Amino acid sequence: MSTNVRIHRDPSAVPDHWTDERTVAVVLGGEGEEVVVLDLGAPDPALRFVAVSEGGPSGVAPLMRAAAEVAREGGGTVLRWIEEADGDVSPTARELGLTGGEEVYRWWRLGLSDADAGAGREAAPEPAPQGAHFEVEIDGDRAVLSHDRAEEGTPEQLIPLLSAALSGLPATHPGLRTAEAYAAPDDDSLTGAFRALGFVPTERRAVEYALPLAS
Repeated sequence: MSTNVRIHRDPSAVPDHWTDERTVAVVLGGEGEEVVVLDLGAPDPALRFVAVSEGGPSGVAPLMRAAAEVAREGGGTVLRWIEEADGDVSPTARELGLTGGEEVYRWWRLGLSDADAGAGREAAPEPAPQGAHFEVEIDGDRAVLSHDRAEEGTPEQLIPLLSAALSGLPATHPGLRTAEAYAAPDDDSLTGAFRALGFVPTERRAVEYALPLAS
């Protein structure tokens, strides 16, 4: 099925889609399909343009091609974007001829009925890293955890915080089956805390792709 691609360079034409002063174009396709092209102003043309996409994987690739043309016309040599998908390469990246990218983060999952869910919770707590906290959002039968911290800390420091975020979830939200959280591949402190409490890595991950632009 073909996609009706429309490129808008005038903010007044698509005010609801224009992100900020870095936006150079908005590419629209079918319902809910959108790619915003941002100019980060980097002196390196390979790092200058990024794309932010929304929509299903079957409809974004034609929009990404149009976004790549916008970036090329602006002097860019690479268009970069981050996309979540299961497996090695996202459908969009594969359709654009890419075979891989750089992993940004991976999702980890804990079955809330797992016996290992309480492992490590009895250890004496250490002072938490500066600004560290976990937030929980309930999505159906999943508890989705997000985190923030100013210092890396250690697994031993993060375990009590993560444990506290998980504590009582099945009792307060009947029907919850899993808890999910994400971590960068080099975040050894956070992944160490995940493993200590029984989380396991999943196939779902976010990857930064880089599409070379023809001169």
